[in-house]
Amino acid sequence: MHVIQAQEEERSRLSSELHDSLAQDLRVALSLVQEEKPHEIIKDCISSVRSLCYNLAPPDIATEHLSDALKSLCLSLQKETGLDVSFTARQEALALVDSVNLTPLQKITLYRIVQELLVNVKKHARANDVSVIIRREGSGEPAGLYLFVSDDGIGFDVEKKTEADSSGGFGLRGIRQRVMQLGGSISIQSEPDCGTDARLFVPEGKFSGRKNG
Repeated sequence: MHVIQAQEEERSRLSSELHDSLAQDLRVALSLVQEEKPHEIIKDCISSVRSLCYNLAPPDIATEHLSDALKSLCLSLQKETGLDVSFTARQEALALVDSVNLTPLQKITLYRIVQELLVNVKKHARANDVSVIIRREGSGEPAGLYLFVSDDGIGFDVEKKTEADSSGGFGLRGIRQRVMQLGGSISIQSEPDCGTDARLFVPEGKFSGRKNG
């Protein structure tokens, strides 16, 4: 978990530097440019930098409800892409994800997993509808947190993408590493032309509110 914490601190530092230097410089340049074409290019650059800053350093999940941060993530994707993105958090799940039973580091790890799954949808899925669902265990299921990210896109061959992931790919390896650090498991089901379903499970005993070393 120390590695994740170091990564998040670095993301925060980079976000601040981008906002304080590049974004400010572009804003000044925009005020000086009169021609329409460069004007639009610089506006796009500012928008991209702001988006990058947000992705590097999301809302302060240490003080904000994780469910609110995830909902904002879904709304942001919908606004940016025009996709129909739904977010559902069942009441019994909210009692867990928004409680002190999750450490700030566990919250940010869950946030990053959902973020990376949604980035994959944006870049590769060619979907129309996306859903994010958080719930607790159902009848006969192990106790814990269940999180689902599904889309109706073009799908892919999971085995081939996993094999190719070391060269860039869909970032599946990084997602699985984060899930392992939570002590959970993830399954990704997909076939060409059949959409994609990612299912994350974290056992209840992994959420204790204690600091993880």
